[in-house]
Amino acid sequence: MGNQNYVVYAWYKESGEIYWMSKARENSPAITKKRPAGKVQPPDSPELIKILFKSSDEEEVLSKLDYFQYEVGNEIAAPGFGTLKNSIKMSPKALREHSNGRAIPVDVYDLNGQLVGSFDMVADAIRTLKLNDGSAIMCLHGKQYSHHGYVICYRNEPFREREDGKRYWRAQSVWAVHKNGDTKFFENIPEAAEELIGDRSKTAKIWGSFHSPIDSKKTTHGWGFFGEMPENFKNINFKTRGRKLGSKMKPKVLTK
Repeated sequence: MGNQNYVVYAWYKESGEIYWMSKARENSPAITKKRPAGKVQPPDSPELIKILFKSSDEEEVLSKLDYFQYEVGNEIAAPGFGTLKNSIKMSPKALREHSNGRAIPVDVYDLNGQLVGSFDMVADAIRTLKLNDGSAIMCLHGKQYSHHGYVICYRNEPFREREDGKRYWRAQSVWAVHKNGDTKFFENIPEAAEELIGDRSKTAKIWGSFHSPIDSKKTTHGWGFFGEMPENFKNINFKTRGRKLGSKMKPKVLTK
């Protein structure tokens, strides 16, 4: 059996504008086949269906598809179709196999608008900054304002200011209080994790401490976390692991 070729194909309007682009096997009927009602349909004229790229390397075709879609821009036939940017807005699963080179160039900022880095692929940003895939994509297309203290924008787009009245996930500022009495303030929990734990993705135990009551405050690395600075440190009862101090172990009774 010979090598199977893959293609990037596009559907054009009469005006010459691309309204759909995808990848398929070279001889696949999907290139010209009518879709179910409600889906984007191919043009009536075969002349408006064009092959843009062909290769036996599927990964090369996927990479080329991303490149073409990103270059086309935002002209779409229906919500979620026509460009990689818009398809991701409808379904984060569109970013399949991102670790193998699916490219969306992005700029990443901190919450103060300072550029942290520019990445040729969003996958590189996810890997380098230790981000959650789904949350990073939600942040990229504006459904979520920030992730782990980062604002993720498409390449060359300006820093995205928080919009008044829009229901973004809010960055939670915290006070950290150590058992020895030291205190620190952080603009967001990932920053606290980075400085106190050494890994900004290790936020679970900080959230656990944040939500625990003051009379049984959970700690991680000796720190307890609060939404506001406690008025009286004497009211803080740091929770200890294991049995309580001063408790007695019951003698073990051996039975035959």
